[in-house]
Amino acid sequence: MKPAKAKYTTLHQICNLIPAHLVSRLAKAHGVDKQARSFFPWSHVVAMLHAQIAHSLSLNDIADTLSNHGGSLATIRQATPPSHTPEPHPRAATGCPMPTVSEMPRWPRPFSGTC
Repeated sequence: MKPAKAKYTTLHQICNLIPAHLVSRLAKAHGVDKQARSFFPWSHVVAMLHAQIAHSLSLNDIADTLSNHGGSLATIRQATPPSHTPEPHPRAATGCPMPTVSEMPRWPRPFSGTC
C-alpha cells in the first residue's frame, strides 16, 4: 500500500466539514445516544460516509476496511470501526416482536409501539 500524498484522507476532510457538535446534538434529540452501547453515533456516521466513498457492499466489507485503517480512523474525532458481529437488538432479548414495514411510522416520527 502506498502512503498517502496528503496529510488527511478524503474521508477525514469530509468529516471536518461536519460541525463537531452536530452529530451528538442530533443523536440526543432523536434518542439514539441512549440506544448506542459500544458503537457511538459519530462512528456510525463515519462508517456510513466511508461506505459511500468506498462503494462498500456489506457490513463485513465496511468492518474489514475500517479495522485495517484503524489508526487513521482514530484521528477522525476518535471514531471506532464497527464489529463484524453486531450485538442483538434489545427487543430480541425481551421477546418483543420487531415492527413490520406496514407498522413502521414515516420518518422522522419515532416508533411508538407497545414494547
